[in-house]
Amino acid sequence: AQARADELRAEQDVAMTLEKDRKLLEAQCKDAQARADELRAEQDVAMTLEKDRKLLEAQCKDAQARADEAEVNALKGGKKAMIKMETRIRELESELDAESRRFADSSKNLRKTERKIKELTFAADEDKKNHERMQ
Repeated sequence: AQARADELRAEQDVAMTLEKDRKLLEAQCKDAQARADELRAEQDVAMTLEKDRKLLEAQCKDAQARADEAEVNALKGGKKAMIKMETRIRELESELDAESRRFADSSKNLRKTERKIKELTFAADEDKKNHERMQ
């Protein structure tokens, strides 16, 4: 009878440990899912920034084409148009620089998030292995 009681207590201890491990793993899975959601959001931001960068590059090329045209006009007496185009080019280049910095920041955040997901995945795998070893 004492041996059976000890056996039941041991089974109860194992069951409690398994329940704690299950809850911990569940919390880690939720955290990993949240990180994955953050990563997807960062990827969306990165894609939007890349799209904006390409648009700004196209605008910059267009501005350069217009600047070239203005230069021809300046030779014909349109020096004022030339100055205006140069100003616009500087504005566009400044916008492009700002977008490039934002893209770099987003890329950095994306790498951090990816690294954190890898760490969490590794930790979850280790927990799973430990859990399986305990069974």
